[in-house]
Amino acid sequence: MKTMKTNFDPKYLTKSVTHCLKATCSLAESCLHNLVHRHLPPQSSYVCYDPRLQSDGETCRTYLSNRIIRMAKGFRTGIQRVPQKDAKKARQTIRYEMDWGVSTYYEYRSGKRALSPEQQVVISDILHRYGIEGEFFDAYIEVYPSE
Repeated sequence: MKTMKTNFDPKYLTKSVTHCLKATCSLAESCLHNLVHRHLPPQSSYVCYDPRLQSDGETCRTYLSNRIIRMAKGFRTGIQRVPQKDAKKARQTIRYEMDWGVSTYYEYRSGKRALSPEQQVVISDILHRYGIEGEFFDAYIEVYPSE
C-alpha cells in the first residue's frame, strides 16, 4: 500500500469526498478530506464537515487516510476455472458469503463494480476451496478509499 503524505493526485479519486476545513488538525497532511479541500479547485458548492464539531488528530471520527488502495475489477478469470460440476455451487457460495443478489454478483464479476481488498480476500478464499489457484481477478485499479 502507498501512503501519500502531502502529495495529492485527483486522478485517484473515484467519488466526491466530503471536505474538511480544519487546517490546524494534526492529521491534515494525511487526511483525504483535508487534502481534497486544499488541492481541488474552488467550487460553488461542496459538502463539508463543520470544523466546530470536529475533534482534532487521533480522536477525529471523520479521518480518512489518503492511502491508495488496490481494487480488483472483475473475477471472470477465477470463476471460469471452477469445474463445471461445481460452478453453480461456487456462484451460490460467493453470493451467500458476500450477501449479494444476482444482479450485484454479475456487476462485480464483470468488473462494473470494483472489489475492495477485503472483498478480494473473500472471493480468493472461496475459489481456493474449489481448488482454483493463481490469479483470480481480471484487472486492478488504484484509488483513494471511499467514505
